[in-house]
Parts: sequence; structure tokens; C-alpha cells
Amino acid sequence: MKFSPFSLNRHCIAGLVLAAAASQVAHAVTLDELLAKADEHPSVKRATTDRDVAGFDLDAAHWRRYPSLSINAASKDSSPNASTITLEQPVWSGGSITSGIEAAEFGLASSKDNVEFARETAFRDIGRNYIELLRYTDKSVAAIESIDVLDKLRETMRLRVEQKISPRSEFITVDSRLHQARSLSFQIEGAKQKAIEALYEATNVQVENPVNLDCEIPANYSAKSLLSDALESSPNLKKLANDKNRFLSEITQSKADWLPKLVVGVENTRDNGFSGDDDTTAYLALRYQLTDGLSSVSRTSAARSRAASATYQYEMTERELRQEVRTLVESYAASSNQIEPLKQLVSSNSQLIESYLQQYKVGKKSWLDVVNIQREYVQAKMALTDAQSDICASAFDLQTLVGASFVKNSQ
Repeated sequence: MKFSPFSLNRHCIAGLVLAAAASQVAHAVTLDELLAKADEHPSVKRATTDRDVAGFDLDAAHWRRYPSLSINAASKDSSPNASTITLEQPVWSGGSITSGIEAAEFGLASSKDNVEFARETAFRDIGRNYIELLRYTDKSVAAIESIDVLDKLRETMRLRVEQKISPRSEFITVDSRLHQARSLSFQIEGAKQKAIEALYEATNVQVENPVNLDCEIPANYSAKSLLSDALESSPNLKKLANDKNRFLSEITQSKADWLPKLVVGVENTRDNGFSGDDDTTAYLALRYQLTDGLSSVSRTSAARSRAASATYQYEMTERELRQEVRTLVESYAASSNQIEPLKQLVSSNSQLIESYLQQYKVGKKSWLDVVNIQREYVQAKMALTDAQSDICASAFDLQTLVGASFVKNSQ
């Protein structure tokens, strides 16, 4: 089938429009979709691997309860033709086996908490960069709008200067503001691209068209309740508590190494030579072994120091968490209080731009007044964007710390 040139162009244009629309839809990624990719974050993968290692350590600790088998090519009388097979079951180890299992259990619990802490850190990394992307996307729109307005003002002043109506200094003023606006737009695009790259590194998803967010902490959440929930649900504090308990169990284990061990065993000695004697003996034995000199004393001291360090780390982390929650609550409240005044300022300055331009034409306002009100309008819009973004950033950090849901993509 043949198409007329007009028909072909029309179909090409339609195809390009549909392709562009499909591209925009493909890049419209919600925050929830990115958070679902948190397990792909390198820190979470590393923590997950450490958790698996801790699980194997626990299995190894449990295996110490089972009998041990040893084979010796020489018998007790050192006969070269004899072999000895010994099977020993520990009966009492002074608490070494039990405390070793407890230490491994606390180690596994700590590793699981570390996975949750890494996931929390990944959430905050993704959320912050997503909010930053929204911030600079909105600022980019305002910057482009400012450039368009200043470009029109510049053209107006160019014509007035050519017609000898206005001095060249007024053209220079608006031209300078236009260059400043373009420089600001360039900086904003750089920050926007940085946020896009950070999101891609964290989630392996290219985000170019973020979806707006609704950010609000319900009134029933007080600063006290937020702090209480954050302390209760903190995976980092849980991890540090399990670390301390692990070190305490290691203290018990290292002390038990000083004690003798009671074992029950069966030993079979076989002469593989001409006589072919076979002797099997069951026994109950008390064993004592001093390994590596007085290294047990050093291990005990090291475990005590690690337990003390974990205690201090827990206290420091709790104090930092308390301060962080207070700071986030204050930041959320401060930014929220700025929203209405900034909205009114944006609306007022928007109306003043046209008014100042008309007053300039009749000599009631100077050209500097006109370009200044334009700059104040853009600054107010960007301040409003910053306040809205700060609200979302504070709300998202708080929701991650307390395990609630304060930030959602707009419907």
C-alpha cells in the first residue's frame, strides 16, 4: 500500500508523538517502585551475605554437641602395624559448648538486625535522592520560566534602546539578570542529573520523570510518640544489643576453656599385622588441655572490652537517634509553617510583575523595579519548592525511623 506524502508525514508525526509519550510513561517511576528495589542496594547485599555467614557459624557451633571421630595409624604401643579409631562424645564442657551456641545465636540475630539497618539506610538513600530529584525538577521549571520572561523583557528593552526611549544601562541590567538565570538553570540541571545518577546506582533504575509526593505526618503523632517508636523499632539499636550479648557469651566461653572436659568414648585398636588382634574399650575420661599458653586470659579480656565497647556504642547511638528525631520533627514543623506565607508571596509577586511593567511604561516604576520583582517572584517559587521538599525529606526520614507511612505518591 502506498501513502501520499501528506499521509506519510502525518503517520510519522503520530508515531513520534506516541513514542515520546511512551518514553515519558516509561520514565514515570514512583517512589514505592524504587523502594521495592532496596534489596539491590550494595549495602543490603553485603549485610545479607554476612547474615548467611552467621547462620553457618551457628550450625558449626551446634555440631560441637555431636561425637568426634579420630583415626590414628599407630596404636598406643607405637606398633607400626596397628591403627586406632576413637569416637568421643562430650558430656560436660564447663559451659563452653552452650555459651558458644549462644554467642553464635546472638551473632545471627545481630546479622539479621544489620540487614534491616542496611535496608533502612538504603530506603533513606533512595528517598532522599528521589525527593532531591523532585526538588530540582520543580526548580528547573521555575528557572526555565524565569529565562523565558527575562528573554522577553530583554527583547522589549532592546527595542526601547534602539528607539532611544530607554538608556542602554537598562538593557545591560536585564541582560545580566538573564545570564544569571541561565547560570542558575545550568546548576539546577547539574544537581538534578546528580540525583538521577544516585538513584540509578542505588536501584539500577533510570528515573527521569518522578511522580509528585504527598507528605504529611498525622496529628496523632507527637514528638514524644515519634521518638518512642523510633527507639523501639531501631534495627541498629537491636543489633548493638545483640552484639553486646554475643560478647558476654564469648566471655563465658573463654572462661570455660580453663575448665576440664568430661567425655565418654569408645576406642578400637586393631593390629593389621600377623597377629590380627582387635581390642575395643569404652571409657569415661576427664580431659584438660591448655591451648596456646595463657591465650584464654587474653580472649576473656578482649571479650570484656568488646562488650564494654558495644555498651558505649549503644548509648551513643541512642543519643544520636534521639537528637536526630528531635531535629527532624523541628525541621518538619519549621518548613510546614513557611508554606502558606510563601504561597501568598508567590501569588503576590506574580500579580506584581505585570503591574510593575505597566507602571514602568507610565513612569511610576523604574526598570530595576521590574527586573527585581521578577527575581523576587522566582526566588519565592524556589523557596516554596525548598520548603515543600524539606517537609517531604523530614517526613520520609521519620517514617523510615518509626516504621510508619507519611509519604505517598500523589494520585
